[in-house]
This record gives sequence, structure tokens and C-alpha cells, in this order.
Amino acid sequence: MKWFAIAAAGLAALLVAVYGVLFTEFGNSLVSPLIASSIGKKIGLKVRVEKYELRIGRFALALALDDTNRIETNGIYTLFSQAIDASYRVRLDDLERLAPLTRRAMKGRLHTKGTVRGNQKKMSVSGSSDIAGSDTVYDFDLKELKPDRLMAKIKGADLSKLLYMGGQPDLAGGKLDADLQLVSLDPEKLQGTIVTTVSNGTVNRDTMSKAFDLKMPETDFNADTKTLLNGNLIDTTASVTSTIGTLVVKQARFNVKETLLTSDYRADIADLDRLFFVTGRHLKGAMGISGDVKKGKDLVVTAHAETLGGALDARLLNDDLHADLKALQTLAMLRMLIYPQVFQSALTGTLDYNLKAKKGTLDTTLSDGRFVPTVMTTLIAQLARFDLTREVFQGKLTSHIDGEQILSDVDLRAANASVTGNNARLNAQTRQIDARLKIVANDNPLDVIIRGDVAKPKVDVDVKNLLQREAERYIEKQAGGQIKNLLKGLFK
Repeated sequence: MKWFAIAAAGLAALLVAVYGVLFTEFGNSLVSPLIASSIGKKIGLKVRVEKYELRIGRFALALALDDTNRIETNGIYTLFSQAIDASYRVRLDDLERLAPLTRRAMKGRLHTKGTVRGNQKKMSVSGSSDIAGSDTVYDFDLKELKPDRLMAKIKGADLSKLLYMGGQPDLAGGKLDADLQLVSLDPEKLQGTIVTTVSNGTVNRDTMSKAFDLKMPETDFNADTKTLLNGNLIDTTASVTSTIGTLVVKQARFNVKETLLTSDYRADIADLDRLFFVTGRHLKGAMGISGDVKKGKDLVVTAHAETLGGALDARLLNDDLHADLKALQTLAMLRMLIYPQVFQSALTGTLDYNLKAKKGTLDTTLSDGRFVPTVMTTLIAQLARFDLTREVFQGKLTSHIDGEQILSDVDLRAANASVTGNNARLNAQTRQIDARLKIVANDNPLDVIIRGDVAKPKVDVDVKNLLQREAERYIEKQAGGQIKNLLKGLFK
């Protein structure tokens, strides 16, 4: 029995030693540096243990991460069942210093507190946070220490602060409300819904200008989205209302596995001039456009609009735009472009344009066209004694676009008149026009030169050809009279 007594004494001494190291103040002081070193190596940060108490059935721990961030927890536990019932408090006052842990650029602060209950098989965490100035509550579950379920409600988060925290440019401000009901966090079987609302949103003009070189007008907006997560599929509906216009998406689907986005859209712009920051030119009127978007290896966007008295159908493939124009009314087009309304017609044709190269071709036909009374038609009426506005024209208009420069050829024909011109030049940015038109009105040829600001150009008429034609007619008339008198004399 001596050996048993020795073994029992040894085991007792070991238990006392273990107890002394693990569950006494002196032992805790010995373990604290080891805990700090171990955690520090794993997260890549300087860690200081400010408090460490481990007793049988209870514990308390306070960690300082790089002096500005602090984590505290305390509670009770059951050693054999590995159950825990604890509270925690996290005060992260400088997220930027946690980059080695978060592995992404984050800024600002994050405070949260809550409780942890359960065991290794299933653990529940409930808490609250003031993230981005919000009133946030959350509950999430872990199974086998892996995230399993998340329920969260965010109320009144500051959108600017959220963008700042995520290391993103301060593109917009506003208040964000969100409701997350994620019943499965398994990446392969993701299930749940996310509903978000942005109210009193405002676009940060300075940031947009610096980030995207866009000089946006003051823009307020509200937005609502609902997202359904189902495995590899993420379906979203959205509605955005702003001082620029409205955007409605009935179903946007993102296939995570295939990295493929498909979506419909409907955009309505009440005042096209508010798109000046995109178009670079002033426009007048309103427009509604609907279509589809597909983004995988290539970007494909379709657009349809019932506008300008006709219809427009377009398709964008990466940088290449093709548009079919159907019976667009030229007066409505000129009104939209804020150009003088000089010609009324129905325009049908195609536009091919490369967004990157800023080059393209417009090939159209003009039907049932009539000139509107202008300085040009008045001069023609005075010089050629012909009313050009009474004629009905059919013809073609072809334009070559190179940046802001537009070179156009026009060929219009009517019963008693024609209007032709080659290489008529228009600078869309400066709105300067330089065109020479050849007009034949009732067999009277005229050259009309149009130069200057397209809103009020200078119109000159070159009458050289007209005077030459009049002279020829006079000579023919006089010569014809002399021959007639000569014939009469011969046959008396």
C-alpha cells in the first residue's frame, strides 16, 4: 500500500499545483503574460492583460489592444459541460489600429456590449451597439463555434460615418435603417432577408467631384431595398427617389457562383438638365427609360424609351453603343437640345458610338419634312421669290462624331426645291456651327452660309449663282425675242 500512498500524495500535490496556477491570484499573475503573448501573436497586435481572474466556476478578463481599444468580459462557466454564461463590453476607439486583425482599412470607433450563453455545440450572443451613431440590437448563434444565424436591427445609422468606418469615400450622408434576418450563415446555404431604408440622403458634391470628376448638383434622395439570400443567389428589389429622378428595380439577381449580375430597371428623369454633370450639355424636357442590365464577363445594357414623339431602342456592349431611332420628331429633339427649331420632320435611323473613343456615326432618314419660318427662309423668299416653308421634303442626314466635333451631310428633296450640304460642322460643347448649304428653290440656286452660336447664328446668302442664273435667263429671253423678230421678218 506504500506505493498507493505515494501516488495519492503525488496526485494531490499535482492537483494543488494546478489549482494554484489556474485558480489563484498568484497563479493568474503568472499566466497573464502568457495569455497576452499568445493572443498578440495570433492577431498581430500588442496586447496587454489588464485583468485576469479565473476561479472555479467564474472568470473575468480585460484586454487592451494597442492602448486605444479595450475588451472586457466576465461570467460563470461549467468546466465539464463547457457551458458559459457571461457578459462582454467592447470599446474600440481606433479601428484603424486594428488593421492586422480586421485585414481591411477601417476607421472610427465601435462600441458594443451584450451577453454570451451556451456551450461549444450551441452558443447564443445578444447585444447592442451604437455603431455609426445608431441604435442597434443583434442576436446571433454559433454551432460548433461557427456562425449559424444572425438577427439584427439597425436604426438611425449615419451613412457618412458608416462609409468612413469602412474606409470608403464620403459619397453621401443620410440615416440608414436595416433589418437583417439571416437564418443560415453557411456560405454554401446562405438564407435570409435584408431590408434597408435610407432617409434624408444627400450626395456629397465635393467627394463626388474628387472621386469621379463629376460636378453633381445638390442632390437629395431616399432609398428602399429588400434582398433575399438563397444559397448562391441574391435577389434584390430597390426604389430610389431623388431630386434628379427615380429609379426602380423589380428584380436584380446576383449569382455568387457564376459572378453574374442580371437586373431590370426603370428610370424617370423629370428635368433632363439635372443630368448636366453626366452629359456635359444643357438639355430640356423629361424622359423615362426602361431596360435590362447583365454583367458577367461583359457588360450588356438595353434601353427603351417612348420619347420625342417616337421610340428609341439601344444596346450597350461594354463600350459599344447601338441605338435604333424610330420616327423621332425633329422639333422635339431640337427643343430638347435647346437648338433653334428650324425643321419639322420624322427622323428614323441608327446611331453607332464608342463611349471610350467618343467616336461614332449617325445615319438617318428624314420624312415629311418642313422648314419652319426663319431668317434663312425669309431671305430666300426675298431673293428667289420662293416660299421654302411650303415644300415637303424627304431626305437623309448622316453625321460623323469625333469627340465634341460633329460633321454632317444633308440631302433633302422636295417637288420644287432641294437642300444639300457636306461637312457641316457643329461643336457640341461650344455650340458653334459652320455650315454651307446649297439650296435650289424653283430652279433658283442659292448658297446659304450659317456660322456662329447655334442658338443665334449669322445667316448669309451668297447670291452669285442666283445672279448668274438670272443673267442667263435674261440673255435667253432677249436672244429669244431677237430670233423671233428675225423669223417674222423672213416670212413676211
